[in-house]
Amino acid sequence: VFLIDALKGFVAVYIANLLSNGNFTSIGISTVWVVLGHNYNYFLKFKGGKGLATAFGAMIYINPLTIILWALMWFTGYKIIKNDINAGNISASVLAPILLFSSPTELIKLMNIIPNDNIIALKILFIIICIVILIKHKENFKELVNNKPD
Repeated sequence: VFLIDALKGFVAVYIANLLSNGNFTSIGISTVWVVLGHNYNYFLKFKGGKGLATAFGAMIYINPLTIILWALMWFTGYKIIKNDINAGNISASVLAPILLFSSPTELIKLMNIIPNDNIIALKILFIIICIVILIKHKENFKELVNNKPD
């Protein structure tokens, strides 16, 4: 399932890149929509996944550094907070954008797959994607908070 969902994100961004002739705004919009479409699928009565694999597929095509930072924060959150997958997802979606904002611009540019000199647009896109993922994790977050050890 992960591979199919990741491929969905990758192909959507690939097609947007082809159709828009590399226009990053169009690519960013398609990225947000493919993740939203996965999370709130019309054919499933607006239910769906949490967007992680689809976002992975899209962002790996745009800039793999975002995925590396997200994975580092996921592993950290997973290990620190109860060995819980959802804790990893939540902590990564909160902390990875902060790491991206503090990453050197030259490193970000070096990791771009799709040429893009507007690093702020990439950072904003990544924040939006992480927010979409966090919204789908709100029940998991409530569970984590309510199940604190005594």
